[in-house]
Amino acid sequence: MRSLRALIVRLFNLFGRKKEDGEFAEEMKSHLEMHIEDNLRSGMNPEEARRQALLKLGGLDKTYEECRDRLGFRWMADMYRDFRHSLRRLVKSPLLSLVVILSLGLGIGANTAIYSMMRQVLLRSLPVEKPDELALITASGNSPFGQALTQSGGEEYVFSYQGFRRFEDRRQQDLAEIAGFRNMNFLVTYNENTVRENVLFVSGGYFQLMRVRPFMGRMLMPDDDRGDGNPVAVLGYNFWKTRLGGRADILNQSIHIRQKIFTVVGIAPKGFYGTTVNVRPDVFIPITTAVSKDAQTPFASNILDSWVYLVARLRPGLTREQATAAYEGVYASIVEDQIAGIPGFIRDKEKAIRNLKSRRLQFIDGSRGYSLIQDESRTPLYILIAVTGIILLIAMANAANLLLARTAARHGELATCSAIGASRGRIMGQLFSEALILAVAGGIMGIAIAALTQRLLIALMAPTSTPIDFLTVQPEWPVLLFGFGLSVLTGLTFGLFPALQAVRVSPVKGLIRNSGRVSESFGAPRVRKALVCVQVTLSIILLIPTGLLLKSLVNIMNVDLGLRTENLIAFGMTPYEAGYDLEKSRALYERVERELAALPGITGVTSADTPLLDGRFNMTTCKVENASGGEPTWTSYNWIAAGFFGHMGIPLIQGREFTERDNPSGKNVVIISEQFAKTLFPDRNPLGRNIDLFGSGYTAEIVGVVKDSRLMSVRKAPSELVYLPWLQSNLLWRMFFFIRTGLPPDRLMSQLRQVLREMDPSVPLSDMRTMEDQIRLNIYNDRAMLQLAGLFAVLALSLAMLGLYGVIAYSVVRRTREFGIRIAVGAQPSGIRRMVLREMAMILLAGLIVGIPVVVAICNVANSQWLSIAPWGPPGVGNPENRLFGVSVYDPIVIAGACIALGLAALVATYLPAWRASRIDPMVALRCE
Repeated sequence: MRSLRALIVRLFNLFGRKKEDGEFAEEMKSHLEMHIEDNLRSGMNPEEARRQALLKLGGLDKTYEECRDRLGFRWMADMYRDFRHSLRRLVKSPLLSLVVILSLGLGIGANTAIYSMMRQVLLRSLPVEKPDELALITASGNSPFGQALTQSGGEEYVFSYQGFRRFEDRRQQDLAEIAGFRNMNFLVTYNENTVRENVLFVSGGYFQLMRVRPFMGRMLMPDDDRGDGNPVAVLGYNFWKTRLGGRADILNQSIHIRQKIFTVVGIAPKGFYGTTVNVRPDVFIPITTAVSKDAQTPFASNILDSWVYLVARLRPGLTREQATAAYEGVYASIVEDQIAGIPGFIRDKEKAIRNLKSRRLQFIDGSRGYSLIQDESRTPLYILIAVTGIILLIAMANAANLLLARTAARHGELATCSAIGASRGRIMGQLFSEALILAVAGGIMGIAIAALTQRLLIALMAPTSTPIDFLTVQPEWPVLLFGFGLSVLTGLTFGLFPALQAVRVSPVKGLIRNSGRVSESFGAPRVRKALVCVQVTLSIILLIPTGLLLKSLVNIMNVDLGLRTENLIAFGMTPYEAGYDLEKSRALYERVERELAALPGITGVTSADTPLLDGRFNMTTCKVENASGGEPTWTSYNWIAAGFFGHMGIPLIQGREFTERDNPSGKNVVIISEQFAKTLFPDRNPLGRNIDLFGSGYTAEIVGVVKDSRLMSVRKAPSELVYLPWLQSNLLWRMFFFIRTGLPPDRLMSQLRQVLREMDPSVPLSDMRTMEDQIRLNIYNDRAMLQLAGLFAVLALSLAMLGLYGVIAYSVVRRTREFGIRIAVGAQPSGIRRMVLREMAMILLAGLIVGIPVVVAICNVANSQWLSIAPWGPPGVGNPENRLFGVSVYDPIVIAGACIALGLAALVATYLPAWRASRIDPMVALRCE
């Protein structure tokens, strides 16, 4: 009890220190006066009486300190005094403090921003009850049949609708709950407004499995997912709040989805977006409605077509491996039925059977959800962490260098402290307190910089003006704790060596001073130069990749696309979503071409069913009459309008273009690309030969050959391509139009939208932009990576310049006496400048010798990995389209350019100290010994 009371007293004394010190000083003074009075009464003179009183108390200051230590925690008091003293010293050196804080703020801020993004993309658990019990179901291996994929996962994540129902029905002794889902973008009509929203089809047990409760109304139930499905819908919270204004009377109101009426029965809770990262559903409807007979375009319900994603919640205590074993029998029966259902027209049936049998069921961790963006962003985020780590190392080297110089300048002070009894621990504590203050201040600045950096990264990752809304810059406690912890760790790290150098100070040597000369250990200058060498090495590691990316982008911008893109506007239409059938769609397309061509300023209109330069293209099998080998092969194809090649500026090599006569009543015809002709007809004339497409007996005659064009991607070299007249197509659910204009395209876009709305406002338009904008979007990943690399390279170069300036400037101060003597005996100022610049050149050369081989090896590995930072579809990790374009990692021009840039930056940083050294006055330098 006594110990507890003493502890409480000490804790209270920490907060009332000033008052307690005053009272204690008065008490000590009264004790001293009483002893003096006793001594005076005993016959002593006043001086002797005071001396004896002080001896009896053991020294006033010493006794005061001992008694005060007993009333508090000495180590905390010492720490408080160290921090207060350090803060005063740093305030008296504002330039040094500002430089260190800014350097650390940039390094800590960049790392905190990348950690925040990594946490949101890869580390954050789903906002549901007990997310660790969730599992995603996959079947590894290739499927020989069609899959309809989304951002929710690749082909190993999708199952057939029948297969999903079997998993759902055959629950193994309540081992797991299983639900299915699938997101699509559909037209949603409410309050006479029609917009494209994200609709998530979910099974009846989905919300029960996710353990989410409605914000208002009710969630979908198993009864809603029976038969053809109950036409009810649950709205996402954000959709209800932003689109509908948070109306309280929305329940039991109707909305239209793909021309079908659904009744709103509930609002999902705030913050719930399902299991797919980067997909925020606006409306939830029963998955049965996707395959019902009255669906406008029903999803396939046979056992061979895969499109449903599965999520499970495991019983507490059940491992994912045990769940996999429990459901392997269910999946085996599904595979057997798939094998039995393989149609006879499949050419390689044995291969299809082998692929099906090789697939293996697996339950994987679902606590963080899943999305293709996680796979595509994982490696780039790791690279960004490494890059920002390099930035932080440079900042730490700068801080350590400046603190080393500061410690060397304080050797006399520290030696005096050591001589009068200061322990090594107190000296180290004093220096560590300075480092921690600087690091924490840098961390506070870094939090603000992190928010700005994250905004910039999100803007760079967004391919269009549409934001990536699942990434936020709102401060979160884990991120703030990461930034604070990184600040403390950084301060302890870069403050360690200066503190160790300080405690090695000899009191005798430290008190010996010469004019213009600072005494310090022999190894300290070497350490500072080594730190600057490290900065140079790290800077060149960022500069050379930036140069390679710049040259790659220049090469991409100079690619000949094989078509004219100037003054060209493109947009898409999907009339099937407005209820159009084939004939109505064909009539609408013809009307659009006719009325747009009549507008003033428009010189030509054409169309195709596939957009250009957005990475998409249709693929099909084909078999060509009398071709080499005559075996079926794969080719891209595009349905186009008559006169397409003339409008797009694609030269015709042989034969003719399509005309209005190439319609459903005419003979089926095709035009092939030059590459197609070279591959299948290397020494023959392809005109007049027949080609079988789609594996369904569709035969057409080749009537023309056109020059190769890069219609899918700026990067992708032209491949085999077949063009067909869209008038002969029996599936025209979408069409993309290309308008050539003699006026600035931006001036016509609003007019085009108005004309199209007047034709039919219910038909949705998409992606209206100029072809130049489409090209920029197509090469967006290259530009984003260049901008990002350039940003970090400039930052690293600036910090390296700062470090080089600091070490050279301090070297000049150290050698003031030497330079004064040299000038006194006849050295020229230019010779002094050369001496200083020679020191810089040696540091720069050492850093380059180490850095260039390292960065070339890193670039070679990165290029072979085909990295991408884009969070949307292909191109992604593993796609060769992300490699450097037309440039080698060993490019001597790029490497030389990076070295020259670094050399010029070093020259700028060093010239001012060199100029100061050459203007030293010998009389001032030699004034005192």
